Amino acid sequence: MRMLHNYLEAQDVAQQIRMERSGGATSSFFVLEGRNDQRTLYTFVDDEHCEIVIAGKKENVVGAIQILDEEGIPGVVGLIDTDAVGADYQSENLIDTGVRDMDVIVFLSEAFDRFIFERADPDKLKAFEEKSGKTLRRKVLDACVPIGCLWLVRYHMQVDLKFKGLKYNFVDEDDLSIDESALLNDVLDQSCSGIDRSEVERRYKIIRRQPFSAEDICRGHDLAEVTGIALRKCVADLRCRKTGKPDVRTWRSEVELGWRLSFGSAQFQASPLMGKIQDWEDEHQPYTVLKH
Repeated sequence: MRMLHNYLEAQDVAQQIRMERSGGATSSFFVLEGRNDQRTLYTFVDDEHCEIVIAGKKENVVGAIQILDEEGIPGVVGLIDTDAVGADYQSENLIDTGVRDMDVIVFLSEAFDRFIFERADPDKLKAFEEKSGKTLRRKVLDACVPIGCLWLVRYHMQVDLKFKGLKYNFVDEDDLSIDESALLNDVLDQSCSGIDRSEVERRYKIIRRQPFSAEDICRGHDLAEVTGIALRKCVADLRCRKTGKPDVRTWRSEVELGWRLSFGSAQFQASPLMGKIQDWEDEHQPYTVLKH
């Protein structure tokens, strides 16, 4: 697996593959945005006939595929997230996840149910779902919709709203409801001081009224954070294995790790993504990506 870092540009990614191909490599190349994608998919990739390349970000994947398409270099396919940014370049060698990111695919699969079965208290989970009238998965999705809407505000306004480092104190630990005012304040307080707060709030209210599908706008990181909150109180009384504390940032990584470990061949085969990759393989023989 070739590791390329975020500071590299699309031409660096393309050059790495170009050099491999000119050196006689006959394998296919599977270009991914980041390490999380690699962690989720590597067990399904035929490492004898396919090489994973980590491009660092979506723009590098799209740009590298465009460069290699123009040069006619075969056997290269890129995977990109489906998000608000979109991709200016369209190619048969670009596959989209169909959702916000790879973690959402895992969350929507049976892997989430397996993960919760292993960790939730059955009685607390049953009581929580009966009281809310929704499944835990749906409650987590609903909780993350406001965060996804605020991400859309960031994109449409082209302002540097900062989400990294959020403590998710705006999530109610008892029922997973969201204090949207607190969410806005938390994000704005840690963002650049020059941002027009009133305009952000106005745009947010407009976007919030739109009939978005939660599955389309929620980020995997947020889903993992809220799932962690649920496991600490709503449906279980778990503590972080690394620290023994109930509310630490390492919870998200533990949840994401648990999801990936629960995402086996059956769950991958049931996902639309596998079909998309197989369609690419059918159209680009003899190059393969997946184990068969």
